[in-house]
Amino acid sequence: MKQTLFQTSILVGVSTLIAIIFQWFNPNAIPYLAAKVDVVQTKNELTDNESSDIEYISLELAKTLFDDGVLFVDAREPEYFLKGHIPNALNNDHFLKLAYIIDSLQSRNTMIIAYCDGDDCGSSEDLAYDLLDHGFKKVMVFLDGWEEWTNANYPVEK
Repeated sequence: MKQTLFQTSILVGVSTLIAIIFQWFNPNAIPYLAAKVDVVQTKNELTDNESSDIEYISLELAKTLFDDGVLFVDAREPEYFLKGHIPNALNNDHFLKLAYIIDSLQSRNTMIIAYCDGDDCGSSEDLAYDLLDHGFKKVMVFLDGWEEWTNANYPVEK
């Protein structure tokens, strides 16, 4: 038993060392820490071009765009949406139904803002990329999401 444990320890140690060495010299290495995203603060900073990438927006810009009537899409599960959400936001756990609803409300070139619980929630980013893949052109992610919105005492709907 001791010999097996020792051999396993050696194997794990050598494997870890090899992985570190390959990671060190690999030009496409996986980052050890997540990259910090650029957060757009004002409407003037938004890019006009349609791209295959999303932009992240701040609370202040989210509120400005909300006041301008931009469509918000809540990426949280429906039970959380029903407890409260940004007014007039859409939510549907079936992506194709959600895409159909958005299509019926506006063109694919009109801005959409996806949000979820906060900056540690990846659902809004996943939804944003799904929307881009489905042909929508201007998709933003409200990075701080529902948590920050409610902390700012902005309007909510239940």
